[in-house]
Amino acid sequence: MISLKITGIKEVQSALRNLASEQIPYAMATAINSTAFKVMNAERNEIKTVFDRPTPWIQKSIRYTKATKDNLEAIVYPHSEGTKTLLPSVVGGQREVKPYERLMRNAGILPAGRYVVPSHACKLDRYGNADSDVIGAILKSLGLLSAAMQAGRKLTRKRSKALNQSETYFVGGQGAARHLAPGIWQRSASRAVKPILLFVTRAVYERRYRFDEIGEREVRKVFVGEMKTAIQKAIDTAR
Repeated sequence: MISLKITGIKEVQSALRNLASEQIPYAMATAINSTAFKVMNAERNEIKTVFDRPTPWIQKSIRYTKATKDNLEAIVYPHSEGTKTLLPSVVGGQREVKPYERLMRNAGILPAGRYVVPSHACKLDRYGNADSDVIGAILKSLGLLSAAMQAGRKLTRKRSKALNQSETYFVGGQGAARHLAPGIWQRSASRAVKPILLFVTRAVYERRYRFDEIGEREVRKVFVGEMKTAIQKAIDTAR
């Protein structure tokens, strides 16, 4: 969270005696808000730089609250769901458990403390994540795709094809397949097998999204200019 706040309003009022006193807080709020807007966009652009094919949803998770004449403070922040995704890359550390990982853990398929990562053979979406239809087919094969989940998803041709392959998936690393690496495997018509999802012990992110530094740099870059523009507008409209 980045906070932009102006103090010393009496000193600024003294320096701008040509303006009506009520215009100064509006000018300040305008400058703060235009700066916050540019900080928000800088943060969104940084997400596109440091992440591999981030989704539009995660980019737009960066938002800001506006300052008012009575509260000269704007806040740039990721919304609650965006925080879960972005925080590990801001501070470093273990990533959040994904919903389908939680389903697998609760069913005793994914061991405690392990995480799921796509293998080289897993079909990915355009953002580099495991394809959602593949995940759906795997959950169906494990008996974890509930009727409610299926009802909420339109059955496209692509999704139907993926679900029809659900019987080809199985769990490796246990039972008759204990000789295989832990994860979700797929068996082809020729009986050849390949890993689709792997169960790994750690899914740690390095600190690569420097949220605070990006915001502070943008404030230093644009705020003075935004303040000058807001004051000039106040002067012009006061005439």
